[in-house]
Amino acid sequence: MDLKNVCKYLLCLLCITVFYSCSEKPDVIYTNGKIYTLNSGNIVAEAMAIKDGKILDVGTSADINDDYSSEEVVDLKGAVVLPGFIDSEGSIIEFSKNLNFINLSYAKNIDEIKNLILQKVKNTNEGEWIGGYGWNELIIPQEDLEIMSKEILDEVAPNYNVYLVNASLNTVWVNSRLLRYLKIDKDTPSPENGEIEKDGKGEPTGLLYDDAVNLVKDNVPGLLKNEMLVQVEKGLKEISKYGITQVHDRTVGMEGLEIFKELIDSKKFPIKVYAVLSGEDSSLIETYLSKGVLINYGDRLTIRAITLDYDGQFELQDAAMNDEFKSEPKKRSLMLQKMI
Repeated sequence: MDLKNVCKYLLCLLCITVFYSCSEKPDVIYTNGKIYTLNSGNIVAEAMAIKDGKILDVGTSADINDDYSSEEVVDLKGAVVLPGFIDSEGSIIEFSKNLNFINLSYAKNIDEIKNLILQKVKNTNEGEWIGGYGWNELIIPQEDLEIMSKEILDEVAPNYNVYLVNASLNTVWVNSRLLRYLKIDKDTPSPENGEIEKDGKGEPTGLLYDDAVNLVKDNVPGLLKNEMLVQVEKGLKEISKYGITQVHDRTVGMEGLEIFKELIDSKKFPIKVYAVLSGEDSSLIETYLSKGVLINYGDRLTIRAITLDYDGQFELQDAAMNDEFKSEPKKRSLMLQKMI
């Protein structure tokens, strides 16, 4: 090969090398960390290169610095890096809605619940609904449970529709304004499988049990689609903040899928979703049974499963058995004869 051809070859090789390096240039490099890859043979790495939100390479700090360059290099200073977590059973829509609600899971007594409501009132327009969830009969003292009533909620939020659902989702505590809105008074009968608790004078106390909870649930105003888009975007940011990179969501309906796709198309969907269609929406099921699975839409959404909830939620004395329970309360029992 003559000198002219050698020069051409070297120039070509240089161009290929430069082009290859540019195409593989990471957006950010992390060094000097304890990065748990979960790869067989090399579980812990010191450094990694990231491109387009994905791991391009892992290795020692020296190897990554030799093989790649980036304007942004982060020294982890020995910090631990874990792979993204997967929520195996979550509901993105419900989680996002709940961001508007008061979290009562850690409330230890009525005074703490009242204080949380007062904080919510400060940022809520008069006349709006105030929802809370998660208060727990096992945490709140018995003497506080015995005095729970609409009057306590009236003290802190008389001009709002207040409803507080317990952790088991079978009791809701409401104020007088909401009772009036729902037209629940001393003449209102309890539903067949529920109870509107009433005092010695026959007046509603503000506590509704079991199927009576639906009297509130069915009347809570829903969000408009544009409001839900904003709310779900907030929910996704909150979810990803805790290192969750994927959710297996088994409560997805048509409206939820439309919201997911719109946010994915707008590049506002930071996590992945394995969607399980709810068997309650027969039209949606028929649509996907005919057109088949959806795999990795926008590198974010996969739909390839259906859930069928045929006997409600198992709790307390629900079980699969031949005979009825001998003690109260008697729950509907079920015997599975055959699983196909």
